[in-house]
Amino acid sequence: MGTNTRTPRRLTHRLRTVLSVLVVVALFAAAFSGAAAATTTQEDGTSDVEFPIEVTPGVDGGLATDGEFVYAIVDTGDGTDRIVKIDPESEEVVDTYDMPFDYGSGLAIAEGSLWVSSLQAGEVAEIDLDGGGTVRQFGVTGSPAGIAYLDGSLWVGDPGLDVVSEFSTNGEYRGDFDTEEYTETVYSLAGDDGQLRLGDADDPVSSSGVKTVTTDGTLQDSRDSETTVDAVATSRFGLLTPTASCDIQLFIDTVEPVADAGQPQTGIELRQFELDGSASFDPNGGNVSYEWTQTAGPSVTLRNASTATPEFTAPDVDGNTTLTFEVEVSDDAEEPNTATDTVDVTVVDLGQEGERTDDTSVFTAGQTNRIRLNASANVQGQVRDVIPASWDVYEEYGSNISRVEEGEDGEVKYVYFEQRVRSETSLEYFVEVPDRTGEYEFRDFEVRATGFERASWQAADGTSSTVVVVGQDTNTEN
Repeated sequence: MGTNTRTPRRLTHRLRTVLSVLVVVALFAAAFSGAAAATTTQEDGTSDVEFPIEVTPGVDGGLATDGEFVYAIVDTGDGTDRIVKIDPESEEVVDTYDMPFDYGSGLAIAEGSLWVSSLQAGEVAEIDLDGGGTVRQFGVTGSPAGIAYLDGSLWVGDPGLDVVSEFSTNGEYRGDFDTEEYTETVYSLAGDDGQLRLGDADDPVSSSGVKTVTTDGTLQDSRDSETTVDAVATSRFGLLTPTASCDIQLFIDTVEPVADAGQPQTGIELRQFELDGSASFDPNGGNVSYEWTQTAGPSVTLRNASTATPEFTAPDVDGNTTLTFEVEVSDDAEEPNTATDTVDVTVVDLGQEGERTDDTSVFTAGQTNRIRLNASANVQGQVRDVIPASWDVYEEYGSNISRVEEGEDGEVKYVYFEQRVRSETSLEYFVEVPDRTGEYEFRDFEVRATGFERASWQAADGTSSTVVVVGQDTNTEN
């Protein structure tokens, strides 16, 4: 990966294998020369590691981790490569391993062994982590660059053909998948959580990055990189890649967070709505923060606007009305990256209206009053009338009364009807006049939309009436 060592090896291989990749490879060194790594300290509860980790004489091939140590292929300075074991906290090399070939390309750890691939030799070797000797070595089809161990298999990237091949640990070929659709040059590999990370080492740098795919090659995530990705490893701190100066850094990418304001919603007026931005995420694995604003429609008050799921109460509208909301999602970088998304909420006008008719406006105690309600709405709804609590309802007569309930305040009764209304509908029922003399108010009847979640009862304005009762008891209390 260094400008004086890795480029000649790649050019030699490209001339020997795939000439079409030659120009891309020749640009690697130039791309690396302008990049810089940020310094950051990461804590995992047991140690503090400052990135980038300095590596002398510099990373010249693959990277791998075992959860505690970092392993890297480095140039020995005499025209060959060697694997070094690094304590990331002290940055000291604590062990070294020889390889059965001069140059190494990819590195992986599995089952107490190091697995190293050599693009130049066209081979894969297993090296014992404890003893350091070569356990086995076998040739593979194509040009083995990056290597990963996942789900009992070795996965090898071929930058010449842009494929990832699967092998058993004995070198038996098991299949492959094409990466050309989403990579330019698949040069490095890592595996974790049932997925593969593909390091794209193409120039220009804007085409480089890390792709996350399933073992059948389905793309799951794509992160752009500030440098070409010649090596990639998964660690307890995150993805590791080489810096321009061939040290080890936490993966530097330029991906913004993904903002998702949720699906469009439709609901009845005056109900409570909950927006949902919880599908937003940071492709880097960091935390995201939210800020919601309303951008169109009658103004409403957003509650908990700095959370993933703010709420608001829909306004009373004349005609169906659209409200638009925008969520701005920020990542937790020192200089946060942001992304936005919008969602529309359609508020449906219930449009309830009607009229009430009583037999008369003055009654004698014990009489029967026939009440007629003419009701209509823009959508199908249920009707309930609101009458004085002292008036008894003849539930067995009239328009399919479903039930009668006492109000919580003890002042009213609710009369519910089974029949649903939309276009103008007539409802009729009978009540017995109470004994007490006085004025009694029949309040506006109410309509609640059916087929809508969280619909509330809404009064049909102008449908109330006041009647007078002349009874034996002159107490005017209702």
